[in-house]
Amino acid sequence: MSILLFSHSDCSYLWPIIEEYFLKIVGIELIFISNKTLIKKPNGFNQYIEYDDNLCYAQRWTKNIIPQINSDYIIIVNDKNILLNCDVEVIKSIINTMSNHNIDRCSLNVFEGIDILDNSIVKLCNVKNANSITYIPYDVCPAIWNKYSFNTLFLNFPNETYRTSELNNDLQQYCYKNLKIFGIQKDKEKIYYCHGRPYTNYFKILHITTQGELTFPKDVYMDMKDEFEYIFLKYDLEKKIKINSTCNWILSNFKPYK
Repeated sequence: MSILLFSHSDCSYLWPIIEEYFLKIVGIELIFISNKTLIKKPNGFNQYIEYDDNLCYAQRWTKNIIPQINSDYIIIVNDKNILLNCDVEVIKSIINTMSNHNIDRCSLNVFEGIDILDNSIVKLCNVKNANSITYIPYDVCPAIWNKYSFNTLFLNFPNETYRTSELNNDLQQYCYKNLKIFGIQKDKEKIYYCHGRPYTNYFKILHITTQGELTFPKDVYMDMKDEFEYIFLKYDLEKKIKINSTCNWILSNFKPYK
């Protein structure tokens, strides 16, 4: 199993932050993925993979990246998401459940489901019939994938960009009809919210930018506000990233689980 951190040199201002947080994760292979660049990449990753900038998002995966991955199960994290906490033992438990039940994808968001798998460490639920704050069949948020299912998805939709993949109804229907998609079941664990998305402490995720911008007011970072402020000040992000101060709608539309 491997964590694949997908990035681009245009976002290299995030790389020191990625290095600080991802190198705290031990017991799992860490792979850094970016376009070809002379900019120094984060230290400490087990493998570095470069993709062809001329290829679209889907083909970067199928032609450049997946052929170089040995693991059958991969955690895909895009650079706008910082794993503040990642429990490797829980990951191993989830992957075991995915393998036993032929699950293609496990979202790291929290859901309220009725079709529940209980593996004693963390419960999973089928998100197709779950109550969810965020769910669509496919999104680019952090998730554990069966590598072959992920590769097949983009072989079927070879022209997708990072943004269009979430908007393509045919792709969403393909995932809904053909893939077994599960997520973290809401249980007794405290839920941590960021940008309205729910996480457990097993996978505490700071969604740091949206479309390359910092989203203000800072309250939109919710339970990760303190971590965001620490990063914001330490890495002097105000001078490096545009601030979008019109994101109160995130707060006004937010409805936490009861």
